[in-house]
Amino acid sequence: MPGSHHPQFLDVLHRSHADVEDRVRHGKAMGLRNLPSKAWTVNRGWILAANIAADLTAWTRLLGLHDQPDLAHAEPDTLRYRILHLPAKLATHARQRTLSIPDTWPWAQAFLLCWHRLGLLPLTCWPRHPAPTSRKTVPAPGEPARPQRHAVLPTSNRMDKTVKPKRMSRDQTPPTDRG
Repeated sequence: MPGSHHPQFLDVLHRSHADVEDRVRHGKAMGLRNLPSKAWTVNRGWILAANIAADLTAWTRLLGLHDQPDLAHAEPDTLRYRILHLPAKLATHARQRTLSIPDTWPWAQAFLLCWHRLGLLPLTCWPRHPAPTSRKTVPAPGEPARPQRHAVLPTSNRMDKTVKPKRMSRDQTPPTDRG
């Protein structure tokens, strides 16, 4: 191949191959290391789930963490440890979900910023939910104001209207259709 002995050509060739190796490493971190299986359908499911996970983390880094220097180009294991394994408590009150994040968690601000940015993206198929809002706390007199570490998550009306079946006593018989 003409020009293949030049160092610039070799550098470009190796850099493009390094990008491919990075994608393979990210794919293995997302679940492709569990392949192959004995069944073809299991392999298809693992590949689909691994590709969805890789796409979601790539879009999260691109759209939500683009200005965070330690998370914008983070490996999947780092992203999983810092953002996805969230040490928080989810509570529901007055049809609103509240996510309470501890003050000592070092990546709380990065998570809240990413959550806010991803919540502001337009939804094309479903009705838009409001973006999470911060729950305001008032510091006691003489205390400095602390940064907000709470986010209110939107709830689904479908989940709020679930009907629990009534329990029947042993003496009752279930209703039957008599037509």
